[in-house]
Amino acid sequence: MKICFRCKEAKPLSEYTVDNKSKDGLRSTCKACNAILGKVWVTANKDKLREKGRGERWKSYLRSYRKEHKADRAAEARRYRAKYRDEVRAHRRKHYAENKEQLSAYRAEYIKNHPWFNREASSRHRATVLQRTPKWVDYEALKEIFRNCPKDMVVDHIIPLRGKNVSGLHVPSNLQYLTPEENGKKSNKFVIEGACETT
Repeated sequence: MKICFRCKEAKPLSEYTVDNKSKDGLRSTCKACNAILGKVWVTANKDKLREKGRGERWKSYLRSYRKEHKADRAAEARRYRAKYRDEVRAHRRKHYAENKEQLSAYRAEYIKNHPWFNREASSRHRATVLQRTPKWVDYEALKEIFRNCPKDMVVDHIIPLRGKNVSGLHVPSNLQYLTPEENGKKSNKFVIEGACETT
């Protein structure tokens, strides 16, 4: 038996909930008193609980919606940027000017923790300038190749992007890992049936 701190009645131990912080491992108030206290607290904080519940449900809904409509949202974003290109560029320039130091520090920290990012971005930029990146390319696959590049090796285009007789594409199937020495010897050359294709 144990006496409830609130109602002062002696009740069996089964009438008390577990509390690992107390000496006897049970709460000082019985289950009946806890239920009353709980109802009083809920009544006093009804608005707060309702608002919190709405917030959590809304966040959960947004996460689910974004996941299910990822492709549609990306397409809509592209259409918006194309329609309001000048406004988007002006907003980005303004945002960068107002947060230049913070954005620069964030980028530096990100590149430090993700060294593959700069290599992939630089290669993609060159390929884009050369118009050798098709619209159907899997950018996630490209990033994965650069991300998994072994240490002391570089990512090379098997078929050069700028060739006199043949030009390759900036796609996963046209990428390979080479050592810096191998890449230097290969340069922008591609061998076709014994002939050497140069740029």
